[in-house]
Amino acid sequence: MKHNKQIFFLITIIILILTLTSINAVNDTDTTTTLTKDTTTNTADIADVKTNTQSNEKKIEKIQNNNEKIIEKTQNKTTKTIQNNKNTTNKTAKTYSQYTYGYQDLYNKVQKAKTGTFYRNDVYMYLESGNYNITQPIYWGNSTTRILKIYGNNHLLDGNNYQNFITVEKGYSLELIGFKIRCTNAQRGSVIYNKGTVSIYNSIFLNSTATNGGVIYNDGGTLNIYESSFSNNYATNGACIYNNRGNVYAEDTYYSFNRAMRGGVSYSTGSYTLRNTTSKNNYASVNGGVNYNDGGNLLISNSKFLNNEAYNYGGVNYNNKYMANLNITSSQATNNQAGNGGVNANYGSMMIQSCDMNNNYATRGGVNYNFKILEIKKTTFKNNQVSTNGAVNYNDKGKITISDCTNRENIASANGGVNYNNVGRINTYYTKHINNKATRGGVNYNTGITTLDYSSLTNNYASANGGVNYNDKGTLSLNNVNSTDNSAYRAANTYNNKNGIFYAYYLTSKNEKADIDADIIVNYGTGSLSYNKFIQTNYKNSILILSKNSIEKEHNIINLTNNTKITKGVTTTFKSPVIDTYTSDINIYIGSDHIGELTKNSKGTAQTTYKFTTTGLKSFNIYYRGDLYDIYINQEVVLSGPSSTPISSSQSYNVYSYSDLLNAFRSIKSSSSNKECVINIYKDLKITTMVIWGDSYNVKKVTIKGNNHVINGQNKYKFISVKSGHTLNLENVNIQNCNCVNYAGSENNGGAISNKGILNIKNSAFKNNKANYGGAILNYDQGLITITGTTFTTNEATMHAGAIYNNGKKLNITSSTFTGNDGLTADIYNQDECIAYITSSTFKTLSNKNYNFYYDILNLGYIELNNNLFQVSRSNYYYYDLIYNDRTAYLLSNTYTGNLKTIVNDGYMDRNDR
Repeated sequence: MKHNKQIFFLITIIILILTLTSINAVNDTDTTTTLTKDTTTNTADIADVKTNTQSNEKKIEKIQNNNEKIIEKTQNKTTKTIQNNKNTTNKTAKTYSQYTYGYQDLYNKVQKAKTGTFYRNDVYMYLESGNYNITQPIYWGNSTTRILKIYGNNHLLDGNNYQNFITVEKGYSLELIGFKIRCTNAQRGSVIYNKGTVSIYNSIFLNSTATNGGVIYNDGGTLNIYESSFSNNYATNGACIYNNRGNVYAEDTYYSFNRAMRGGVSYSTGSYTLRNTTSKNNYASVNGGVNYNDGGNLLISNSKFLNNEAYNYGGVNYNNKYMANLNITSSQATNNQAGNGGVNANYGSMMIQSCDMNNNYATRGGVNYNFKILEIKKTTFKNNQVSTNGAVNYNDKGKITISDCTNRENIASANGGVNYNNVGRINTYYTKHINNKATRGGVNYNTGITTLDYSSLTNNYASANGGVNYNDKGTLSLNNVNSTDNSAYRAANTYNNKNGIFYAYYLTSKNEKADIDADIIVNYGTGSLSYNKFIQTNYKNSILILSKNSIEKEHNIINLTNNTKITKGVTTTFKSPVIDTYTSDINIYIGSDHIGELTKNSKGTAQTTYKFTTTGLKSFNIYYRGDLYDIYINQEVVLSGPSSTPISSSQSYNVYSYSDLLNAFRSIKSSSSNKECVINIYKDLKITTMVIWGDSYNVKKVTIKGNNHVINGQNKYKFISVKSGHTLNLENVNIQNCNCVNYAGSENNGGAISNKGILNIKNSAFKNNKANYGGAILNYDQGLITITGTTFTTNEATMHAGAIYNNGKKLNITSSTFTGNDGLTADIYNQDECIAYITSSTFKTLSNKNYNFYYDILNLGYIELNNNLFQVSRSNYYYYDLIYNDRTAYLLSNTYTGNLKTIVNDGYMDRNDR
């Protein structure tokens, strides 16, 4: 009997060995087959991504390259994790582990784990090769087992744009590791709908769609995401994640090319944290190119935001509702854009700290558009731009506090090169402002309350008023501010408009220069100037401070060094650098010797005359009674008059061909002495290349005498570009058939001539020239043009100003004739803050080309039209206007004939020729 038992035991062992061998053989075969299928699936995945996003092929390539890196990292980490869990499985009976070979197998084994009769803490699913097309959603809940872990091993799950993947109920947990899924679809959370706890590691989510939460809808649950990427997903709200009063934490994640109406990546009403994430090329058709924080708490740190966009508000973040909180630290935002707030739009409470926000763009608020409370610390803003106001911040009735920041090279096309304060409050402390630009207010444009304390302002610029500040009926305060080398057309430091209140305490202004009125401050309002210091090291007898209204003054010191030498024994006129309507009793000293009082003329200028009897460096001192202003002017007295660069004998160049003309300019530019250079043209010329009149070291002025010969552009060349610091005189020159429409940059404006220097034209003719702006001539930057006795005939602009586009300092036209010129503005366009004087000239019949709207003269600056004859007629004249004024115009003694007489005024106009 004992022998029989031994035989039975041996037979049992043999049968068991044979069975295991058979099972292993089957498994080896199945693995080989399914691995081949998986390789095919992955190839199809790449092909499908390209097919579904043909318009974004280049973008998808970037996504794929990034995903491959993540997959490689995931494979290494997942392999280790699987091995660890296998070891754990062998040690505990409280886990349930399964390998799945396709989606249906995964679904069935999850269902089996839920319905098991014995208690398990965790369920582990390891995806092996198979068909993972999603056929029905998984529901994780209603089970004694609470934790489901799925190791994707980078096998692709595909929803075929139809199915949702999984729902996680409250009290249940899901972990996804090394997961890759695409093309899911649902109303809320096309991949995951979560009420419990979801943790995601090293996973990829592509091309999924939902109404809310293109990938995940977190409904009051907890969501953790690590080292994962989301690309090409779409939703109405939250292209990747919709967080409904839950908690989300994302670290080392990447978001690209996702799209939504609100929240190009996320829409959150709960708590949301982003750490060390990258968001690139995401888009919202309404608000929040990346994140839409709807009354929740959004924390962002060590993250990057590149090339994101929103159509309306917040190219990156939209912080909605008064209870919303948004904190951004140690992050970068670059090349983002929106209609308002190229990076952020804030309706709640927001803080930015230790960030770099550069090269962003918006219509208003190149970086921030603020409605409520915004605090900014230790952050750099560089090269941000707006097409209207507030290149960095647009504050709309809110409050902004700025400390220890740097604002550099930001540009506003209209107002506020850094800040535009619209009836709100902006407080700035210990902040640097360098090379910012605007039309008005190179740094600040204020209609509310703005304070600037312990800060520096360097090389800022306004093409109109207020190189640093434009205070428009608001309250502006400067305290312990250093302001150096700022510039403007009027008031390089501060322009205080009527009804504005301006306070300056302990301001130090150094070498600030303006073109007209006053270099540093122009005041038409009220306020106070106390304990300030104004320094000019190259003073040229200009006005520094102009005050047309009463303003309190105390202990202001002005130190000036005048480098223009005056002559011993010659009576010299001295004037105070201050024009203050409400000051008197002004005493003048030479050194400590009192020599009398300054008297005011009708314009408020205080001046006197004096004759020095000795040579040397003199101190010319002016004191205003009550220590209002103490002015010290240092000036050298010499024996003879001021010297200038000697001019050698004049040099003439006789020109018989265009190559002769080019050689003449080459010779003039390389001249070693300052000569009076004249070019005489003795034959008609055909242009072969544009002349650049600039970069001449010694000779700065050239006269071209055309002798009524023609310079012909052959309908493809521009004649000449005059650069700043250079003068060109044209006499009896006929310039025809120039065309610069296809030239690069600003040179595609001004068909015959573009001018940044000084241009004087006499008894010449411009005919059939063409450009985008200024068919014949463009004047820009600080250019000055004087035109006398010249005709402009059938010149054309594809945009404005068939004859002359003035965007420079001043245009003066006398006794000239304009006939048949064409463009949206036919003859002259005078740009914002520019000056034009047109006298005794004639304007004749216009072209009959069919433009949508049409003016003969359009003024956005200051224009005087005096004693001109308008013989302007055209067909369909009911649709056109003769003159349009949007700023300041004086129409004096002009005569109007022809059928086009309508004059439209939307600014200030004074006329006596009705």
